[in-house]
Amino acid sequence: MGNEYASKVISSNNIFLFGEANDNDGNSQLFLICLDQKGNILWRKFYGKGEEIISGGIVLTEDTFIISGSIKNDEGWQMHIFKLDLGGEVLWEKKFSGIHTFEMGELDDGILLVGSKYEHIVLMKFDFAGNKLWESAFDKGTGVSIAMMKDYILLGGDINIEDRSRPVLYKIDQGGNLVEKMIFEMEGWIEAMAEFQGSLVVIRHGTQPKEHSELIQVNVL
Repeated sequence: MGNEYASKVISSNNIFLFGEANDNDGNSQLFLICLDQKGNILWRKFYGKGEEIISGGIVLTEDTFIISGSIKNDEGWQMHIFKLDLGGEVLWEKKFSGIHTFEMGELDDGILLVGSKYEHIVLMKFDFAGNKLWESAFDKGTGVSIAMMKDYILLGGDINIEDRSRPVLYKIDQGGNLVEKMIFEMEGWIEAMAEFQGSLVVIRHGTQPKEHSELIQVNVL
């Protein structure tokens, strides 16, 4: 299609790259590329079309993909969720207005999407048929990353405090209820996180005094 930016990679028997693409005519789409173990392209598929695209997340179940992204058209921003077969063909598509999504996670009984809705951090749970089970909104800011722990969910992003972007980390139960919140003193947001030897490793991304990333190890909330 043109310029392609991959934001996620997953693997099973093959390797799959997921992201967003832009052409010279101002069109943007989500894309999914399937590679073999030697890096040869087996197929490339595109989904949605808009003036602007933000790729969200991808989940590989036993026999399907679920991908998400945010697409801007004449009616404004919409969150799109696609369920695909293993060949990348669309099985269904769901749309939700006014939501930006940036990441997904998988539970035994559904998927989680994190992002922003009306300028507030939002976490939503859907079943594998695309039906929304619950939605929880938090502080003014943006949800960017998610990690599934044994008994709870960790949501990372940024919170707006006195016109400053501060990294924030939420501990949330399986029903979407807030258990605990940690606000970091520095500027920026939580870009990604992973459990490591009983603690949590997070990547904080900041822009002041210049763009940078920092790896931080914290006690799990």
